[in-house]
Amino acid sequence: MKDKNIKGDPEFEKKLREKMKELSSNVDCFDKISSRAFPETDSDFSDSEFTVSDLENVTGKRRIVPILKWTAAATAVVICVGILPKTVFVQEFLSNIRRNDDAQFRNIVAEIKNETGKNTYEVYDMPLKQYIIADVLVTPFFSCPFNDIDNDTNVRIFVRKIDDTLTNQVYAVEYAGDYSSENFIAAAESAAKFTEDDIKQLKYDHIFGNNDEAINAVKGNFTPDKYGFLTDKDGKNVCVASFDFDCFYKDDTCIAELNTQVLYSKDVENTEKYLYDILTTSLNNGGDTYDVIHYELPVSGKMWKRSLRFDGSNDMPAESGSEFVKTNFFGKEEADDLFGVRYYEPYVLANSTVYMTNDIHRIKIGNEAYMGDIFTPAFPDAKRRMRVYIPFTNFMMFSSQADPKFDAVIETNDGEHTITVHNSRLEGDMSVEAVFSDEEIDNIINEQAAQQQKAYMEQKSIQTTVEGSFSITTETEVVITYEK
Repeated sequence: MKDKNIKGDPEFEKKLREKMKELSSNVDCFDKISSRAFPETDSDFSDSEFTVSDLENVTGKRRIVPILKWTAAATAVVICVGILPKTVFVQEFLSNIRRNDDAQFRNIVAEIKNETGKNTYEVYDMPLKQYIIADVLVTPFFSCPFNDIDNDTNVRIFVRKIDDTLTNQVYAVEYAGDYSSENFIAAAESAAKFTEDDIKQLKYDHIFGNNDEAINAVKGNFTPDKYGFLTDKDGKNVCVASFDFDCFYKDDTCIAELNTQVLYSKDVENTEKYLYDILTTSLNNGGDTYDVIHYELPVSGKMWKRSLRFDGSNDMPAESGSEFVKTNFFGKEEADDLFGVRYYEPYVLANSTVYMTNDIHRIKIGNEAYMGDIFTPAFPDAKRRMRVYIPFTNFMMFSSQADPKFDAVIETNDGEHTITVHNSRLEGDMSVEAVFSDEEIDNIINEQAAQQQKAYMEQKSIQTTVEGSFSITTETEVVITYEK
């Protein structure tokens, strides 16, 4: 018999019934709760000896406990329907509650928590979009393993360290809001995993910090012009930088101790594209000598084992969205110009821990003739070993000849920090005495400085004509005056 006292919104009852079935179609208790709480027709529950109207057993006594159970269950369902779906994550989670694939996602998350709890990791945290476009500056061996679906999400990257040396055991988590398990959207793990036996094989004496190939590659690919710019093979003005880092590397064939150099450049007028090359080397002990071995690394996307969304679906991008495009810088014969290129090390010159954060910074280089900017690596040790390349004489005529200098600005999350680079702090291939006499060296420098001075004055003359003051007198004696 149908209870005439039970009244409700038919539409709400229908949605609630559908939601309960969606939550757990394989548990028939929700069907019973729904049918008993909101019967569409008169129902006979003779199998349980109850009716909804009187809720009495055969003795005629009221059964209080069943009502309480039904009420509690219905309340719990209402809470699930009315409160939990306020977040996209929970809403999608409830809709996929019966999936088994998400167990793989939970396994990755559990491994990340376990690994980061017991071992040492370098941790980077940044917007997902930033990691996608500049992944080379965060994990040079790895591309970003997540699709850019939500612009407001962040990513946290964990790179394992052994005795303060990076490895290629890496994890990444995409999350929304605060970093907590309930906000995880996707997770990825690398193919490489270091065991205790692997660590015992490491010798710690085959790694050597090296950036020599980088400066040779700069000389082989870029040329200073008469205006004091570095130019690429197409004559475009570019900013050029490099950094190197040490790494314990593991794959299916070996465990190696590597040094990696990354050289990258950016067109001054194109802020959306970088060209880069990466050179990875190791020392092979051949007895009394060491041979340098070049490693060819797998494609960056292949370094990951898997990338999964919280529902267990694959989240590895079909193609990289990075603004860093691989090219060939290393291995080219350097130009025969010992005075062409020099470099400075901004973080060494800055000499302050305020810059040593795990963030990507921007270096802005400027004087009257040269303006440019370039991103920095995220890893603090790589920042310390970063080099920014400039023409040797690009600022000599703009300051006192006794102490030519220019300003470089490090733009961090905390604001801008200016450092002054003096001519005496420029470094490069200074061993020119064996080739030129002092007089010849002075003549070469003076000639280059004279060419740049002439080009600079020509540029200033054109600029003055455009930006200076001038007057135009018309036939009607009306004077139009323009002042700078």
